[in-house]
Amino acid sequence: MAAKETRKWGFYWFVLVLLLNELGIIFLFLPASSVEAMSLREERMVASQLGEDTLEYVVERSGRVFQRWLLDTGVVAASFTFCGYQGKDRFDDRGLGYWLYLRLQVLWMAVRQMLFRLEVMVLWLPVAAVFLGPALADGLAERGIRKYRFSYASPLVHRNTSLLLHLLAAAAILLPLLPVSIPPLAYPAALAAGGLAVWWMVLNIQKRM
Repeated sequence: MAAKETRKWGFYWFVLVLLLNELGIIFLFLPASSVEAMSLREERMVASQLGEDTLEYVVERSGRVFQRWLLDTGVVAASFTFCGYQGKDRFDDRGLGYWLYLRLQVLWMAVRQMLFRLEVMVLWLPVAAVFLGPALADGLAERGIRKYRFSYASPLVHRNTSLLLHLLAAAAILLPLLPVSIPPLAYPAALAAGGLAVWWMVLNIQKRM
């Protein structure tokens, strides 16, 4: 049991390290033009696949969250104090302050895009509730039937589906900041895969458990 818990926390630490590396790469290397182009592509995809009203809703909601939690609280403004007065070098730092100012702009643009993607994810939460609940209930019922039929429950299948759920959870953490365009229909596809994995995992829980 201890080894299992260690592996689980090791996985989460690995995801955290990946997230920090992702932030570092965005801060150091990602051009502002790439973030702008990516944002425009995703807005067009949301408008074409989910409708203009949905796009307006997502933009308004994500903008409100950014305003409330990062602008109104002074977090964004405080971050720019590291580079002088809004990009103007306080000291003769050979342009380091201005470079830091530009990179912080890119980082906050990426965070704004992350919030946009999270709001698109939230759109599908009702679908997840409708889909995952019956999948779990059906899996438990089918497992009960198979238990009395003495059907075989595969620990390998159980382990692999559990791993898939961990990977989907990691993707939900890492993808919102990923510097590539993500189609909005990728989220319900991931939810469908997660629901199927939940059903298959529950079906293969060992009988002694």
